[in-house]
Amino acid sequence: MHELESSLPERFNAAAHLLALNAGRGGKTAYIDDAHDLSYANLAERARHFAGALLALGIWREERVLMVTLDSIDFPIAFLGALCAGIVPADTRGDDFAFMEAISIASIEKAREAYATTELKQRLARHHDDPDPAFRGWNDAWLSPAFRHWNIEAEVAAITCPVLAAQGEDDEYGALEQIRAIARHAPQTKLLVIGQCGHSPHCDVPDVLSREAGRLILEPHTA
Repeated sequence: MHELESSLPERFNAAAHLLALNAGRGGKTAYIDDAHDLSYANLAERARHFAGALLALGIWREERVLMVTLDSIDFPIAFLGALCAGIVPADTRGDDFAFMEAISIASIEKAREAYATTELKQRLARHHDDPDPAFRGWNDAWLSPAFRHWNIEAEVAAITCPVLAAQGEDDEYGALEQIRAIARHAPQTKLLVIGQCGHSPHCDVPDVLSREAGRLILEPHTA
């Protein structure tokens, strides 16, 4: 048995463990979105309240809950809250490439250049004690030679549930072929091309994305 596995207690809650590890950083920022900051102390308090609310609704441990959230402070609260309650959160957010392409690599290389030559590092330092690992963990991975062959089109073909594939028309990290490829492999996909929108529809046009996601969820679907 792996050493880590042998050291885990019989009952281990990863979310509670994560919150406990950061208990000494209560006043520091844990998460930030376009409108709010969330400290580690507030995250712990609100996640535990969310856990209690789920249990009060009669949701049992190890049952699944569907999470329909934007990339806001609501996400870590709901995700960690569900885990704290022993409930499995099924995340519906999607922010990935179907495959790597030249425009993706070029834009990520521009971000690396901006980090080295502009105030981007200083801006990230407002939210990270050490911004280098946060930035490099993302940038180095995507620019790794091994990642040039990233492609999940075969996995997309195995999806049978309804899919909303949304992308900004002005996405600087990927062409619209990204979502069109998804639709080819998963014909039940509903495409949403959003005009005057870049790489982050959840930030640029959250109302549009929420409305269309709601419509998809409420539409009757045949099995």
